[in-house]
Amino acid sequence: MIADLTYFRDDAEDGEAVLGRRGRRVPSIDTLALFALEEAIPAADRRRIARAKSFALVIEVPSAEWVEPVRAACMTLGNWPVVYARTGATREDRPDRGNDAVARRLAEGGRVLGVAQACDRHLPSALVGAADGRYRIPVPSNAVVARVIRAATGQRPTAMPPSIAAGLGIWDLCAAIRAGSARACVERLATAAEARSTVDGQVADAVPFPALRGYGASHAWGMRLLEELEAWREGRIGSFAAIDRNVVLASSPGLGKSTYVRSLAKSARLPLLVSSVSSWFSQSNGYLDGVVKHIDITFEEAYARSPSILFLDEIDSIPSRSSMDGRNSSWWTPVVTHMLLKIDECCAREGAGVCIIGATNHADRLDAALVRPGRLGQVIRISPPAAPELAAIVRQHLGADLPDLDLTVVAELGLGATGAQVVGWVKAARARARAAKRPLQADDLLEAVAPPDTRTPGEKCAAPCTRRPTRSGPRCCASPMSSRWI
Repeated sequence: MIADLTYFRDDAEDGEAVLGRRGRRVPSIDTLALFALEEAIPAADRRRIARAKSFALVIEVPSAEWVEPVRAACMTLGNWPVVYARTGATREDRPDRGNDAVARRLAEGGRVLGVAQACDRHLPSALVGAADGRYRIPVPSNAVVARVIRAATGQRPTAMPPSIAAGLGIWDLCAAIRAGSARACVERLATAAEARSTVDGQVADAVPFPALRGYGASHAWGMRLLEELEAWREGRIGSFAAIDRNVVLASSPGLGKSTYVRSLAKSARLPLLVSSVSSWFSQSNGYLDGVVKHIDITFEEAYARSPSILFLDEIDSIPSRSSMDGRNSSWWTPVVTHMLLKIDECCAREGAGVCIIGATNHADRLDAALVRPGRLGQVIRISPPAAPELAAIVRQHLGADLPDLDLTVVAELGLGATGAQVVGWVKAARARARAAKRPLQADDLLEAVAPPDTRTPGEKCAAPCTRRPTRSGPRCCASPMSSRWI
């Protein structure tokens, strides 16, 4: 794809646009991988690599789609008779394959190149262990993006948002950077970044995270994560790995774990990828190799969009190995072990930039190794909201409707309800108002929260007393009717 690009150099201190030999603009597809490579390898090292008769070079790239473009860009560093450009797509992309050829070529004084998004998992182990130079190409910095824009347009971009390439793949970047004006390129990149940040379609409509109510300690953890992400963007935290970014949310069904994560992703301005054990089966062949492969694909996609949030829903579907019987153990143990290894890799991999958030309705079923420090770390429990928090949740979903209604009464009537039930109340109230062809009224909401008791007096006396009051009476059916619930 990239041929004879040694003339693309930006050595001028005045930052003049990078042009081709005949003054033509150079397409971004021909420069992006090259400029990213040049930023990753210092100029002195590039000269040393180009001159060396024998050299083992290993390059780690952000994601699988970068492998081939970077392999081609490495041809500017000299001839490579033996090349391993591996993405993990085949059974040959393993550390135990190709070691004999690597050893022979290096022993004969030759040159070997390896490029992969996960070098230790995909490249020959002999090449990784004997590498004379190992370099990592991160997601392109604004400086690299600016060089590519200048090469494509001949113009210097005057301003760009911080980390403009975050969450975008190499082909997204190349498609957005094309001939025309530098300003238009920046605008397209910003639009592409916004579009890719809503991998989960419900993120755009989520409530901003600081405005969420009813989440207790989990809300405090999320606010701290937002603060640390902002500090990382500003350079006050040097490494993404230093951020406390992994957690498991545990609660009864309906208490808003998915809502929590979508709001967090929106306020964090990070792409949200949602996965679950059921999706590993439904989107693969359902056999052991297919499930393991889909786990790999899930994490690779999170790396490709990093910094990002990977939401593992229903994580208790990954069974605890201590509770497996003999029949299930032989099948599930490799899946659990592989999942633990992927989390370890995500936490240790330099530049991975992924926050992992699990969700479960059954925290007691989780494998102890999954939630130990260094992996998902901690389990934060979400309890049903208290009355003031429930009133705030109702107000969030009502929006501008019924601004004068005292929601304390509604919250007391619905005490013990979940956020999902609140959504149901508001939908039912609005449907009732629409059916009556009038604006929403307080009675519509109260009808949804505490429907009138339509039983006969005989049925009321025969039935046990309800634990919650209704609009037609307090807790005990023998007590007189009361209007104080209206």
